[in-house]
Amino acid sequence: MNLTARIPLPLAPALFALLLLAYLLPGVIGHDPWKAEDAIGIGIVHQMLEHGRWIVPHLAGEPYVEDGPFQYWIAALTTKLFGLVLAPHDGARLASAASMIAVLAFLRLAGRELYGATAGTSAMLVLLGCLGLLTHAHETLAEIAMLAGQALAWYGIALAPRRPYRAGLILGTGLAVSMLSKGIVAVIAPAVVVLAVPFLSQLWRRREYALTVLMAALLLALVGGGWLALAESRSPGFLLAWWQASTGQFVFAPAAILGYWGQTLAWATWPAWPLAFWTLWEGRRREFAPGTRMLIAAVFASFFVLLTLEPHEVLALPLLPPLVLLAAAGVASLRRGATNALAWFGVMSAGFLGALMWLGWFAMMTGFPPTIARNFAKLEPGHVPHFSWTAFAIALTATIAWAWFVLKSERSAFRGVTYWAAGITLLWTLSMTLILSWIDYGKSYGPVAQALRRHIPAGTRCIQSIGLGESQRAAFDYHAEIVTQRLERRSGSACRVLLVQAREGEPADRIGSGWKFLWEGKRPRDRERFRLYRRSS
Repeated sequence: MNLTARIPLPLAPALFALLLLAYLLPGVIGHDPWKAEDAIGIGIVHQMLEHGRWIVPHLAGEPYVEDGPFQYWIAALTTKLFGLVLAPHDGARLASAASMIAVLAFLRLAGRELYGATAGTSAMLVLLGCLGLLTHAHETLAEIAMLAGQALAWYGIALAPRRPYRAGLILGTGLAVSMLSKGIVAVIAPAVVVLAVPFLSQLWRRREYALTVLMAALLLALVGGGWLALAESRSPGFLLAWWQASTGQFVFAPAAILGYWGQTLAWATWPAWPLAFWTLWEGRRREFAPGTRMLIAAVFASFFVLLTLEPHEVLALPLLPPLVLLAAAGVASLRRGATNALAWFGVMSAGFLGALMWLGWFAMMTGFPPTIARNFAKLEPGHVPHFSWTAFAIALTATIAWAWFVLKSERSAFRGVTYWAAGITLLWTLSMTLILSWIDYGKSYGPVAQALRRHIPAGTRCIQSIGLGESQRAAFDYHAEIVTQRLERRSGSACRVLLVQAREGEPADRIGSGWKFLWEGKRPRDRERFRLYRRSS
């Protein structure tokens, strides 16, 4: 290998594969399930593997209608495949890496179909750089499988004018995967665009396209309807609960949440949105290509769906595929000044924040500088740093590789998006190696669950609970096999042990009389408290 030669951009397949592995693998293994979505997903996989709940997703013993089973099927498979070498939660997260590879592959195919080979590569790089995807790409989330399904659907629509029959199978599969991941809300935007594209361009205004749509609709009905029928037979009442959960997400209050989404999308979709605007600005003096018109419709449809939902940052993920494809179309035509600005911003941001991470790690290991060491200790009281040669070697290798890449890459229109994606990858790798134990200490429910388990009275047959959140229920089930009967759903429970989740300083009078206090625990720095009681009479 000639170390003096310049690295050509866009990256060769081997180098891009290394970048992709460096992005996907850190953070997937080596830590406990974390609060919120990751714990919920792993809790569902745990129920599948330990209790056989394969058709209807269950969380801590109860049907979970917010998500479909598709991503969790893959996670259960990867857990089994790697069970001899990885903890179950690490094996489950490998499914997210697999789904992310599918998302990137389908976006590459869609970009190539719409704009040519370089746009496919640009789409992958822009997506890897999107800030809102970074954490979620490494969690056990149904939304990641939904992204794969939607990316496949966008590819099917793009392919329809050239290969209508194959496109029908691809589009139908994408819609089915989306529905089996996140329900009705996941298929609305692609379905709207499917119906709208004949009005946008003559490319889709043909008899063959009607067959594409018919094939896709039949495949969606067959797969989605088949799963719903099977789920209803296994759990009577599931279909109604699923329908209510799917339609209950819509709040139809765009004016009230527009400010939230404006602030959230500004960072979550960076750098896709400025590049997408450049694509539109650069083509303003000529008629937009059919693919561009299709993607504009896709972005607007996805954004409209977003405005009808309760504001939650993870719900912005479906906006990324069409926005990334629109952004990818303009990468090759970026002006040199814009490319250099994005490249400079990416290098400076990654270099500065990376140096801070190294400094923070050094402070935790040595106690110097003392101010930084005290700040880390204050944020996560009780954490004891441990030096790991493996983590150190990975972090050092990633830092040297990033610096070498920045110094040796050739000047190219792709330099900005490539540097940005490489910088994001470096920062994620450093955070998931140098300070992973510190992060995990603050986000894991494992120690709390084990402490709770030790204080449950011997011979306890059932535990009732008040106020226990979904991620807490999932974590207690996974870490300690503690499954409670929620009084919010079973008011007549006669269990003699009660678990209460409450805020710091909240009085215990809501549980009524006749209970003896046994234990209280919490995670470091959290205001939530878990209190255990036993019936005194």
